[in-house]
Amino acid sequence: MPTFALRPLSEEQFDAASPCYHSFTFDTRRAAAEVWADLHSDTPLQWCTGLKRVRWTSARPHGVGATREVTLANGLRVQERYFRWEEGEGDYVNAFVVERGSLPLFRRFGERYSVTATETGSRFTWEFDAELPVPAALHRLVRPVVARDIARLHRDSLAHFGSLNAEV
Repeated sequence: MPTFALRPLSEEQFDAASPCYHSFTFDTRRAAAEVWADLHSDTPLQWCTGLKRVRWTSARPHGVGATREVTLANGLRVQERYFRWEEGEGDYVNAFVVERGSLPLFRRFGERYSVTATETGSRFTWEFDAELPVPAALHRLVRPVVARDIARLHRDSLAHFGSLNAEV
């Protein structure tokens, strides 16, 4: 059970200028509703090789307040809570914060998924923002490690969903 509490992260704190902000976007032929359903299935993110297990810890229907526990391939475990969840016609977005982790690797950590319908399928954007428990000057040393892990999620997602613009 994760034992280290992280600080809250609000949606306003997702900031591309943050030293630990990362994101990727790609277009896929898959419909927005299909991508969204895959992201929130009973076995979400099973295509991500850096994740060992993702398990919902709250009952359906999922929405604001939904919780999950994630075990990464390296053994780190985290507990997540969704604070935004919007499902519209062809437009979907949600965001969560990591509330607890098995190691004190982050002060704050959150993710946001956006899926938007396009003429050829949908556009998927996955954003990550974090605050590390080290002085800002040291973020530049940690950033490449985090970027490598995000690039792995990107490659895995491209392989799973298929992409019309397969840049990594």
